[in-house]
Amino acid sequence: MQIGQKLQDARKARGLTQEAAAELVGVSRQTISNWERGKTLPDVLSVIRMSEAYDCSLDTLLKGDAQMEEKIRRDTDVTRRLKIMTYVAYAAFGLSAVVAWLGPDANSLASPVAQFMVAAAPWVLAALGISCWAVAHGTKEDDASNDDGTPSGAN
Repeated sequence: MQIGQKLQDARKARGLTQEAAAELVGVSRQTISNWERGKTLPDVLSVIRMSEAYDCSLDTLLKGDAQMEEKIRRDTDVTRRLKIMTYVAYAAFGLSAVVAWLGPDANSLASPVAQFMVAAAPWVLAALGISCWAVAHGTKEDDASNDDGTPSGAN
């Protein structure tokens, strides 16, 4: 059985209308309709909310639907990658500060290339940190779904 049918059956078993379910889950009635018709897939947080609202287990709603299991796997992978990028950004910012504060004085070096590298290192590390931060937090916006479950860039 597909997740949409499972969601609809669970909602009806609880005696809820789509409007009432939408209010309990915190989405629009159209979103509930789209999920039940299989037009879009709910995010994990919404499935948890439905499980609570419909008074049924997550297993009841999720098990056996390969498409939903794949979506959960993708969402988990994205979250893990975003977390790693955020850690890299923090490390780059920290290293930039340490190099700028404790690094050698560029003017004390004889080679102009060494002077440039020592002077540029904190700025390069800061730029790396900003880039990683932007990728991690910009991706969250790009991967976020609209209220109807479609990707935010799809409209």
